[in-house]
Amino acid sequence: MSNQLAKLKPVTNGQVKVGLVANQITAHALVLRELAGFPDDFRTPVFSRLHDSINYQRAFAWGLSVTGLPYWEAAREWHEWEILVQWIRSEDSVGTGA
Repeated sequence: MSNQLAKLKPVTNGQVKVGLVANQITAHALVLRELAGFPDDFRTPVFSRLHDSINYQRAFAWGLSVTGLPYWEAAREWHEWEILVQWIRSEDSVGTGA
């Protein structure tokens, strides 16, 4: 798979920065074989990994984000999102603009 996103002019000029958020799936899923090595095709940093969790389905059913669930039920998901939010808020995520 080619990385068309990395070839876009705003990305190559440093005006915007791009990274991946990996959504992990259960190990027994057939699609896992197809996705093996997928992030490597992009030569783009993976900033966060979100694990497969019923809490995303529960949050959707209640019309919430996963951080809208009680911490004691979704602490792992809260932590995974905090890693991503920290990167977004950091200077490392900021391009030069244009």
